[in-house]
Amino acid sequence: MAENKQKRSLSEKRRSVLKTPRNPLLFFNFVRKLNELNPEPIDEELIDRDLEPQEALNELKKRHPDLAVRL
Repeated sequence: MAENKQKRSLSEKRRSVLKTPRNPLLFFNFVRKLNELNPEPIDEELIDRDLEPQEALNELKKRHPDLAVRL
């Protein structure tokens, strides 16, 4: 039974990582959409990869109001 709890907690941790831009596929799509909206490519260093996508967008809006960040 303890093994199941440990496996479940690991999968929950993994799931939380997959929801953030630390997930390579999610990050690629996130940057691609931002680049489609802006005339110049987005510097990937501006994106906080520890936040969920909507939180990352809100953070970009606060720090860089000149960027088009609607997805």
